Amino acid sequence: MRYENGRKDIEREFGPDLEAIHDMCDEMIRFRERIKPLQRKGAIKFGYFHCVLADNRWKRFSNDVRAIQREVEFGVLGRNERAIPQIISL
Repeated sequence: MRYENGRKDIEREFGPDLEAIHDMCDEMIRFRERIKPLQRKGAIKFGYFHCVLADNRWKRFSNDVRAIQREVEFGVLGRNERAIPQIISL
């Protein structure tokens, strides 16, 4: 897309949606933080955490989400200006 369109055209078309994309990715990362206490209390069966939310998979998944956020932002704006939230170790 960058080869066929100018940077300003891409930013004009996709820029307004960039914040919504960031918000969605941030919520994906915060989701685990919100449900982990439920798992500790026994409200969620442990098997639920054998998916992407498992400790051994979560770090890779959340790092991938953050990397993609930065790539999308750079692709749209040509720079990275937003602070990506840090992952809290649970």
